[in-house]
Amino acid sequence: ENSTSYKGGVYSLTQVSCDPSICGPGFNYTNSVKTPWLNTTMARLGVTVTDRFLVYLTGGLAVTQLQIENVSNFGPGSSLSTKETRWAVGYAAGLGVEYAFAGNWSAKLEGIYSDLGSQRFQYASADPTFGKFNSWTSDGLKEIFLRTAINYRF
Repeated sequence: ENSTSYKGGVYSLTQVSCDPSICGPGFNYTNSVKTPWLNTTMARLGVTVTDRFLVYLTGGLAVTQLQIENVSNFGPGSSLSTKETRWAVGYAAGLGVEYAFAGNWSAKLEGIYSDLGSQRFQYASADPTFGKFNSWTSDGLKEIFLRTAINYRF
């Protein structure tokens, strides 16, 4: 079973300020990782409770496209912004119920946990205090969500 969820979530947001005596007045930066959608391809294994009601475990592949942005402000009128897009692949697993309510029609509810792993990001820096490149790691690419659907079986 394959499905895509459009969500617009922000997995990681880091805002940092620095001591003005070290970084200069007004220095701060913001890192963010956004995921506008999540695609899952999962198998299901379950038992029928009645002839119309199924309880199942599900698991498989999870894929998304990460939108990474870093904005560094070095003081009034001095900033640097970098953007990057990359794929992230991980897994998804969950529990669901499905009820056949009319002919070929059914409705389902799933609780899904997805883990897209840890990502390391590197971006250019215009501030010599921090060197030519800075990097940060986001290990919060995990989420739990509910998904509903109406299905028609051909």
